[in-house]
Amino acid sequence: MNLLLKAVPRLALAATLAIGAPAQVLAQTYPSKPIRFIIPFAPGGATDIVARIVGQKLTEAWGQPVVVDSRPGANGIIASEITAKSAPDGHTMFMAVLSTHATNVSLYNKLPYDPVKDFTMVAMMASTPLVLVVNPSVPIQSVKDLIQLAKSKPGQLNYSAGTATVHLTGELFKSVTSTDIVAVPYKGTAPGLMAVMSGEVAFTFEPPVTTLPQMKSGRVKALAVTTPKRSAMFPDLPTMAEAGAPGFEAYSWLGIVMPAGVPKAIVTKMQNEVLRIVNLPEMKEKFLANGLDPLPLDSEQFTAFAKSETEKWAKVIKASGIKLE
Repeated sequence: MNLLLKAVPRLALAATLAIGAPAQVLAQTYPSKPIRFIIPFAPGGATDIVARIVGQKLTEAWGQPVVVDSRPGANGIIASEITAKSAPDGHTMFMAVLSTHATNVSLYNKLPYDPVKDFTMVAMMASTPLVLVVNPSVPIQSVKDLIQLAKSKPGQLNYSAGTATVHLTGELFKSVTSTDIVAVPYKGTAPGLMAVMSGEVAFTFEPPVTTLPQMKSGRVKALAVTTPKRSAMFPDLPTMAEAGAPGFEAYSWLGIVMPAGVPKAIVTKMQNEVLRIVNLPEMKEKFLANGLDPLPLDSEQFTAFAKSETEKWAKVIKASGIKLE
């Protein structure tokens, strides 16, 4: 009896080691084939650029190619569904963004994927600030001026909405500032910015990459950035909160997720490698050159962040009454 009791802890330890061993071996041999990196937008944009530069670093580290697979359309729904239905072996990953993993769930009546249950959050990489720009002829010099102008002309001040994100950013502006402004839809950020330059609309919220050349040429006037902290790209430009809209935060972001069910050892290995890459000085420079502020978060932090973003935008979408089929 005593011998049996003494043997129990040893048996338990052996069982624990036996369970842990496959996970360790799995992590050591991963990746065992090329990794498919799905992005939800067309080649040439920030998601594509980041996927390629991070993918190249992963290839250098692990010796397996990372193949970027662009699947644009339906505000990221097509690419998200493909990823959700992929094998959970760690060889398919996805560039999650604000729309795919925070706003779509409230924007659409029905999604073919669940942004929480169908994915494993791996690591956050960067955020993309938006810049509030106005036509130079609009008689204002600050965000406070814009708010006062909007309140003096309810329902008359227009802004261009080239994407769902920009549209929702405008809706958040309405909510935070208690103003009545009107969204004018355009097919993309470029025509939306053109509308501001031509005077078709008074203002908009635009990504830095497309905005910076027009700011330098004087064709638009920048008032603030939408991030909670000042952007490294525009250190002299105040945040919306600093400029007169307390509580206003709205920005795009991107990170890596995998299908639900990927072994934790693989998720951890990918997480650690991605965070190492994002923190490289050369990567920070490349991110900034492409209009991105590095924002490395681990799997747990990324999960909590996406949850808070989903809850925040759900309130904005409900208040706006926007609903897509």
